[in-house]
Amino acid sequence: MPITITLLEPRIILQQWTGIVTMDDVFTSSNAVRVLADEQRCAEYASILDGTGLEQFQFDLRGMLRAIEMDNRDVGIYIVHGPSMAQIAARVMDKLVKKDIKVCRDLAHAQALARACLEAYPVKPQA
Repeated sequence: MPITITLLEPRIILQQWTGIVTMDDVFTSSNAVRVLADEQRCAEYASILDGTGLEQFQFDLRGMLRAIEMDNRDVGIYIVHGPSMAQIAARVMDKLVKKDIKVCRDLAHAQALARACLEAYPVKPQA
């Protein structure tokens, strides 16, 4: 699969995009992220999208907005090494949705922003 999903640390999910990524891949990974968040019992989480190995992304603004809004628990999306079109779109989408969407210098910067965003959502005790 062109998008690999891993739990980077509690409440921070890393998506590594490699090769050619289509909107179908984005929707498939969005569903997998929701499943992982369910398994981890995340009331809120942040996503880091790492495009280091990305060769081509078949971008569709409407589709991306739909994917971003699939799970309201995802409160922040941080993009590392995204293609220039995705970086421009991220700045636009940050204004259109109620999530923190930022382009980051590197993975450490993305993690720091994700942690800061999640501080506004303290972990709730499990029942």
